[in-house]
Amino acid sequence: MTTEQTAEQLELAAQILRTGHPWELKTSVKFRKPCLNHETPQWCVANGFQVRPILATPPDNRPLHNPDNLTAEQVGVGWRLVVKNDSCDQPHDLWSCEKREWFQGARMCCTFEDSECTYRLPLSVPWPPAPVDPYAELKAAHAAGKVIQFWSEISKEWKSSVKEMAWCYPPERYRIKPDAPPFQLPPPPPGMQWHSTAEWQESDLPQGMRPLVADEFPMEGDECIAKQLESKWHPSNNWRDGTKASWCCNYRTTRPLVFTHAGKQWTYHRPGDPMPCDGERRIDVLMASSYPMTGSNPKLVRWSKLTLCDGSQAPGDVIGWRYAEPTTKEVELGPEDVPPGSVFRSKDQPDTSFWTVSQVWTGGFYLRGENVDWPLAMQRMEINRSVPLTGKWNPDAWEPCHKTLTEIGKP
Repeated sequence: MTTEQTAEQLELAAQILRTGHPWELKTSVKFRKPCLNHETPQWCVANGFQVRPILATPPDNRPLHNPDNLTAEQVGVGWRLVVKNDSCDQPHDLWSCEKREWFQGARMCCTFEDSECTYRLPLSVPWPPAPVDPYAELKAAHAAGKVIQFWSEISKEWKSSVKEMAWCYPPERYRIKPDAPPFQLPPPPPGMQWHSTAEWQESDLPQGMRPLVADEFPMEGDECIAKQLESKWHPSNNWRDGTKASWCCNYRTTRPLVFTHAGKQWTYHRPGDPMPCDGERRIDVLMASSYPMTGSNPKLVRWSKLTLCDGSQAPGDVIGWRYAEPTTKEVELGPEDVPPGSVFRSKDQPDTSFWTVSQVWTGGFYLRGENVDWPLAMQRMEINRSVPLTGKWNPDAWEPCHKTLTEIGKP
């Protein structure tokens, strides 16, 4: 370098040191490298290197507003370009494309991100705080491999998103998929407790199995596993000596568990298991939410309008079931209930005459030349079938014109 160049370099180094402007070494036109941390620009110049300023950038590397693609030399040492959320209230220097120089003290007429002009501020003006990204936590979780879900307004449920996230919904419509809750034993029957509640896993209770209850004796076919000692379930031997389930082991069984609640016998039902059904009878169910209760009238829920023979599952809080008690109801007579020789009389005037039917059909019968349908007969008449049934007349065998139907099954 010439003496003049060295003087210029020393002046530039002084400006860099005074303003704290970022810089780098310029060893040649084709090769540049950043200066080492322990080197100063004056030391580099004194040792024959050239230094040059570089564009100052914010700590988070936000993009600069530089529509004119100015270089660091054009911006000037001790100055910086603006970024997206810089304040527009203070004077900014405006770059004049025609004169290729800065116009000082200009005020922005619009926000600079909408402007085609280039502005600068003193490097001493602090960088504005980085804008808060409302998706920052979600993006970090997604980058870490966690599943992100979004709320579907159509199906009203959380759905897992695709791998490439567009973040096109408001932040509140996204969430990190929750971890599965820790396994908990199903609720025991009312008034009972499981013999052990510790160290159970979901795989320990496949469908159709349950833990033993407190004070229950193991039986042949039951299985057990010693806590913290064994890794596999094995047949229990307690049933041989007639001892209760040991406190140090977990016991499971496939045997039905019958318990008493509200004066009725119930069979324990593990939530989620298919409902039992014999193809005919209705099922009464006891909900886990029905107890404990403060009063003496526990809530029973009858589940009588659901077909139970199609493999359907009970709601999650069903804890017991029983076959519903038969019910009866009065229905109209039919042709099969009026054998030849049956007679009818008026229910309102039982002491008057009675008449023999002349013809019976599906909709009713003919009496004294008039048609009487079954609903009218059920409402206003009585029937006597003593002659066709016994072969002789019984004046006391009058019956209402209806029959009783016992409902034991299908809803």
